[in-house]
Amino acid sequence: MVELTTEGVRIAHWKRVEATRRQLDRRAVREVRKQFRAESMEVLGVFTGSGTTESGATAAIETIIAQEQAWESTYQRLYTIGGTGFAVATFQEIVGTRPPQDIQDLWAVGVQQYVETATRPKIVGIGTTTARRVQTAIANGLAEGEGIPKIARRIRQEYVGFNRARSVAIARTEMTPASNFGATQAAQSTGLDLQQEWISTKDDKTRGLESSDEFNHIDADGLVTELEQPFEVSGELLLFPGDVSFGASPGNVINCRGAVAFRKRR
Repeated sequence: MVELTTEGVRIAHWKRVEATRRQLDRRAVREVRKQFRAESMEVLGVFTGSGTTESGATAAIETIIAQEQAWESTYQRLYTIGGTGFAVATFQEIVGTRPPQDIQDLWAVGVQQYVETATRPKIVGIGTTTARRVQTAIANGLAEGEGIPKIARRIRQEYVGFNRARSVAIARTEMTPASNFGATQAAQSTGLDLQQEWISTKDDKTRGLESSDEFNHIDADGLVTELEQPFEVSGELLLFPGDVSFGASPGNVINCRGAVAFRKRR
């Protein structure tokens, strides 16, 4: 196990973690875009298949809200992409051997449980945001006196935008908790007496650099807790950077790039 005894070693550890995350981004973005494309086809299908714009609008919003199970499946894949590799690497770093298959099977169950519980508010939030933006597009079309074909083009354009910026934002945001969750599962599986340490990003985007920042990850850097115990960051509890299982605010986790590391009890 690499002991993070100096600032240089801590920074090097974070850089390795972040580089691996960015390598996984492309796969994660593909998964999110795949879901947005499938959803857009369903939404456009029910909208254009309705007899009136009013009934089409209602059907479109209902279809968006009904996507929660599909988004949960997408999140399962995101957390598998981000968590599995980090879990294996962390276990090997701490123990010195590759984890046996039965432990990896337990990690898969852990991913499923975490996604079903901790990430549900995020999944609901995606649907709420999409519904609001599609509803606005429909309302704007109706205000212009447009019929179903033209309003459908407005909806399609909204999803084109989702496939660009939103897909990247969602995928990159989830790679942080997914990777940290995987690493945490691995550390817990070793059975060793370990502590965990919060490592914040050190650049001009880190929360807390400005006095007006609501959340502060500068001060969180270097916090140490017992394994499985949450960190307290800006008055909120997080099991690791990016975690929302205790209800952390979006401003405390969105685009967070922090990492978690483990050390023997001192």
